[in-house]
Amino acid sequence: MKILHAAPAEIFGLGLYKSLTLIGIGIGLWLLLRGISGKTLWPVILLLLGIFITIKELMDMMHYTSFMNLVGVGTGIVVVVLAIIGTVLPPLLLAALGAFMAGKEVMDLMHSG
Repeated sequence: MKILHAAPAEIFGLGLYKSLTLIGIGIGLWLLLRGISGKTLWPVILLLLGIFITIKELMDMMHYTSFMNLVGVGTGIVVVVLAIIGTVLPPLLLAALGAFMAGKEVMDLMHSG
């Protein structure tokens, strides 16, 4: 029986960084569409989203550092704090967060080649 060396968590072998970038684009678009339709998120989902944003932006900073990475880390931390407090984001703010996240991840994808 052949043992898997390290079961890849990557999408189609693209690598972890690009896979997380594609997942980030998908989440950003989902948030944008959810905000446009007038829906919001529960604080628990908002907490997981904030953790994802923070970790992804810290990974981006290890790859390259820009002002947008710093804004992304700050946004992720603010989302985590709001989720811990129990705040529910209004749909317009959720759409803005989704647009920022999708746009930032597209920039990351273009930068990584």
